[in-house]
Amino acid sequence: MRKNKNNIFIIYSFLGSDFEQDVHSPTIGFGTYSKTFKLSDGTIVNCFILDTGGAEEFHSLTASYYRKADAILLLYDITKKYTFDEIKDYYAKEIRERCNINIPVVLIGNKLDKESEREVSRKEAIELALKEKYRFKETSCKTNENVDSAFETLIELWSIEERKKK
Repeated sequence: MRKNKNNIFIIYSFLGSDFEQDVHSPTIGFGTYSKTFKLSDGTIVNCFILDTGGAEEFHSLTASYYRKADAILLLYDITKKYTFDEIKDYYAKEIRERCNINIPVVLIGNKLDKESEREVSRKEAIELALKEKYRFKETSCKTNENVDSAFETLIELWSIEERKKK
């Protein structure tokens, strides 16, 4: 196995959802996590994850992290329309203005286990993802559906961008 010398720094927005399996309450302030992933080619990637909680009072602070980010997960709660609107109206613009044009972004609709309470249609999310050139996935942290897949997709996209630079 090869060990990648680079570390990937990911910013994702909690927006009221439990994303990490070990975390069962919304983030207050900033949360930082690290996780190691193995890519399909055997490369090991150390991820440093900054969870901003999506709190409006931290928008000015998170903006400074965009320049350092190698990839971004944007997470919204499918049962709370305002969380999706926050991504559409604020975060998408911030990413366009502050990040490298080729930065991989995965838009994630969480709480798939609460389909009956859905306020954000899959079609609406796919339209935003297509417009902004994001990948799109839906997850359930409660059932762990697609959670690893979302990270793996983002890291594989990052890996592709890194190979293009060489």
